[in-house]
Parts: sequence; structure tokens; C-alpha cells
Amino acid sequence: KIGKLGLGNCHHADENDLEYCLIQRLKDNGSIERRIFSIREYSDTHGEIVIGDVTSVSKENDYPLLSVVGQDIYEDIEDDEFKMSWLTKVSHVIFKKSPSGEVKNIFKNNIYTKDGLASFDSSCHYIEAPYSYINDFQDKMFDKYYPNTCRRVNNDGTYMFLCDKERFEKIKDNNKDLSFIIVMDGYGFEIPMDFLFEQTREKDYEFFVHFKDYEQNIWNLGHPFFHHFTIIFDQ
Repeated sequence: KIGKLGLGNCHHADENDLEYCLIQRLKDNGSIERRIFSIREYSDTHGEIVIGDVTSVSKENDYPLLSVVGQDIYEDIEDDEFKMSWLTKVSHVIFKKSPSGEVKNIFKNNIYTKDGLASFDSSCHYIEAPYSYINDFQDKMFDKYYPNTCRRVNNDGTYMFLCDKERFEKIKDNNKDLSFIIVMDGYGFEIPMDFLFEQTREKDYEFFVHFKDYEQNIWNLGHPFFHHFTIIFDQ
């Protein structure tokens, strides 16, 4: 079945809004003990969502439990798309190329996201970033690790990087240790950079971070994030 299940953030809902808060209603009628649900995707077509508990496909230490932003910030959300989203704070995006145990100079090649927020959307095939950061990605990642390989493309207001297949394949082994890290609530969540590139056209690889002109500094985390972590939404 294709559709949407209303599991938005109702943490701050008053009594009049509770009819729209499925998790709260399930708790009230005794169907679940805890006001949580969890999601884990383990392929492009399969995953597991559990309401009231943690998904059984999660592995030890692979799930983030992130705090939702406070009421004062939540009320200021201007994009209708995110008004009922689950949100948390983003401070940095980092491109790291070093052994896993080496943290020296890890913040040297980073993007600082002032007042950044992240939403979580399992229906989104990409990580979506505000358009205002596209030049930072160009300077700190593409020019450094994929020089003269990738170009920007505007697809109906969504901007993306497409990389020439022949050039990309010549240098991708040089970047096999490169990773993308998004820092939320002080924790760094790391995704191998190889996972963010896929050949979607005959002569091009597509970078699965897309850029949109959002009203606010909001990063929308879709499939690339859900594939690597079990996410617990806690009301």
C-alpha cells in the first residue's frame, strides 16, 4: 500500500489537538505502554516500523535517540512542510577522510550550521540541505576530493551534483575512506561517502544530497540516514 501514516510530533499538543496525535491516543487506550515508535530500513524496498517499542532489526548501538527542539523554536517554523515534523538541532556537517580512530583536526573541514535543524522523513529518497550551503559543499568536498568531476544541475528548483561516470570511477577508490558526518545534539552520525553516490544515468553518478531553497535552515534526512541508523521517535 502507498500512503502516509500520521506520526507527527505532538509533544506540545494541547487537549484539543490530541485527536490528531495517534501515539497519544494509542497510549491512552492501552494499546502501547510507551509513546515511541521506531523505524529501520534495510533495503530500498523493505524496512520495519514498530509502534510502542524498538524495531527488532536494530543492531546494538546503531540507533539515535535525539531530543526534539523546544517549544519556542518549534512555533517559529515557517515551512508548512515541517510544522509537524520531528526536529532536532544540527551544529556541523563534516567531511572526514582519516582512519576511524583518528579525530585530530576533524573539525578542520566542516560546515558550521548556525541555528540548524534536522527533520526526519522516511519517504524522502535523499538528504535535503538548504540551498545556502551548496557553495560550501563545492569548496569543502567536491573541489577537494572530486576536482573537475561534478557539475551542478537545477531540476525544477532542486539543485544537485552530477558526476561524470568516467572521471568519477577513476578517483572513487582514492576516496573510499571519505565519510559524511552530520552532528546533531553533539553526536556525530557518520555515513560512508560511497553510499551517497549512485549511477542514475548512463554517463553520470548522482550525489544523494540535494539542495532546496527552504525558508529556514532545515536539513531533511531521508533514506541515506534511515539505512544506517534505527531512529527512535520519543514523545
